[in-house]
This record gives sequence, C-alpha cells and structure tokens, in this order.
Amino acid sequence: MRTSRTATATATATTALALCAGLTLTLAPAAGAATPAPQAPAAVTASSAAAASSTGVLKLGSRGAEVRQWQALLNRIFRAGAVAGRTIAEDGVYGPGTARATRTVQAHLRLTQDGVVGDRTRRAVSGLGFATGVGGTTPSSDAHDADRRLRSGMRGADVKKWQGTINIAVRLGRFDHPRLAQDGEFGPGTRRATIALQKQLKVTADGIVGPTTREAAGWLLEG
Repeated sequence: MRTSRTATATATATTALALCAGLTLTLAPAAGAATPAPQAPAAVTASSAAAASSTGVLKLGSRGAEVRQWQALLNRIFRAGAVAGRTIAEDGVYGPGTARATRTVQAHLRLTQDGVVGDRTRRAVSGLGFATGVGGTTPSSDAHDADRRLRSGMRGADVKKWQGTINIAVRLGRFDHPRLAQDGEFGPGTRRATIALQKQLKVTADGIVGPTTREAAGWLLEG
C-alpha cells in the first residue's frame, strides 16, 4: 500500500514539474488497462479520388497523341459502317467535331452522351472496334512520327494524314483549294496548299507543318 502511494505521489510530482516546464507527457497505460485501438488511416479525399479517376479522360480542349488515336478509332468505325457517322480530322485537337463524333458512338452504344471519353466509353468503343475488325485505341506503328515538322521532300503516313486534313477542309467548304492526292509525299502541290491554308489561318506561311499550323487547322475543321 505504501509503495502504491509513493508511486502515485512520484507520478503526480513529475506531472506537475512537466506542466510547469510546458512539456507534454505520454504516460504508459496502467497494468491491466485496455490498450487503445490504433486509429484507421485517413480516408481518401473526394478531390484525390476524382484526380485519380480523371487520368486519361479526353474532352473539349484536350490535345495530343491520345486524342489522335481516339479520332483514328472513330474514323475506322465510321468507315467500316459499324456506326453511321461523319469522319473527322485526326489532328490531335479535341474540338466540337470530335465531341459530336464521340456522342454519336456513345448513343449507338447506349452510353451517357456527354462527348467525354472516360474509362467506360473507351472500353466500350474499343470493344466495338475489335468486334468490327478495325482494332482498338492501340497506338499505330507510326505514332512516333505524329508530331514531326513536315516540309518539302518528306514522305510518310503523317504526310498523308496532313493531305487528308487539307482535303477534309476543302470538302467541308472551309478552304477553297483543289483537293490533293493523298500519296504521302510532300511535293510542290502539298506545299502550295499548305501555304495557302496558313495564310487563311493567319499563321506563318512558310509551307512547313508544325504544331501551330496543325492546331490552327484542327480548330478550323472542328468548328
């Protein structure tokens, strides 16, 4: 009993001294007392969850290779006749035209028609592409050339796509120029058409297709 009183007095004195010194003590639980359960880790906040789930979402204003791959998939589906829709420019700019094409396919698949490409839309449309035989959103073998600057003398699939972009502008009545042969060769005709289009778009008219020209042409077609 005396030992117990002595221990209690010592603890009380120690606590008093600590309080005077402005310290905080963490006392060990008494023998036989229940040990507090450890606190659960903090829950993931709504904002962090939303940020994680939005990774890779394509919508108005998105740009880049992933947008181009999506546009290419939509075009393959339209050309195969799996969905009745109008082909769009594969320019890497997610404008109103790409949003409309996305809503068209979403309606066909009975998805929410918001024109936004999230995981559900991407999986469903890729599945349709594979079922149709035109493939999914896997990058093409020439994806590494998608952003190179195009100029006279160059050849390749990206040149052919650029020629197709010019032809779509002509077909839509947004660029007054003869249609080009989509042969993948950046010859004099393609250079002349590029310069004429650059003048219309009010960008540097040098006949070289760089990011500024691509983006301006993309918005012309998407409008």
